[in-house]
Amino acid sequence: MQNIAWEVVSNDPYSCVSTLNTTEIEPEIQLNLYPNPSSGEVTIEISESVELLTVTDMQGKRLIEQVPTSNQLRIDLAPGIYNVQVYSDSGVISKRLLVQ
Repeated sequence: MQNIAWEVVSNDPYSCVSTLNTTEIEPEIQLNLYPNPSSGEVTIEISESVELLTVTDMQGKRLIEQVPTSNQLRIDLAPGIYNVQVYSDSGVISKRLLVQ
């Protein structure tokens, strides 16, 4: 996690100065796609077990939807641009994949 702070300043003499703090949360899951860009076969590596893995094309058509049984999966895709998403208890991670 990383704390980020902003100070809000106004030129109005009757206003007060305050600080706004936020916390940027880093996802616990790691999703690796390689090679990216690819010529067809892609390896998907996930750092922890996930509930669901999906691959969609740019029109939103879901091409793959499965519960992975291991942390590594190989898929073969036609040329195009795809979104790969993994869903787990710690959140959702999405990465773009280019197949040439």
